[in-house]
Amino acid sequence: MIDARIVAARPAVQLIRQLVSQHGPLEFRISGSCADGFVPRCVQGNERRRGEAHFPLGLVEGCPAYIQPASCVVEDNVHFVLHVEKGKTNPGSLEAPGNVRFLLSRKAARRERSVDPHMFSYLFGYSGNWG
Repeated sequence: MIDARIVAARPAVQLIRQLVSQHGPLEFRISGSCADGFVPRCVQGNERRRGEAHFPLGLVEGCPAYIQPASCVVEDNVHFVLHVEKGKTNPGSLEAPGNVRFLLSRKAARRERSVDPHMFSYLFGYSGNWG
């Protein structure tokens, strides 16, 4: 199982839930660009063709999200946030009739810092040798 590299903002979650109730299983396809402001396609979940070179980003409200080219996500710290805004979307995207579109933004995840064991000696009163 892959680590999720995509999350949805609250308005996007609400729209996804509405679309799932109307259309059944969905998936998100992100192709051609992975820049901020890219508009992914939201399609029925059974439309994905075998053999497509899409990299799985994870699940958004139970719906898989894929990106092509995968070179956009080679770095471990690249994550995406799915938003909703008013405007026209890609042809065939399921949210189009509502005059709204999904919008993607990139964010760099914070890397975990290693813990200095000497910090714990101060907190817990350890006076031994860490060497």
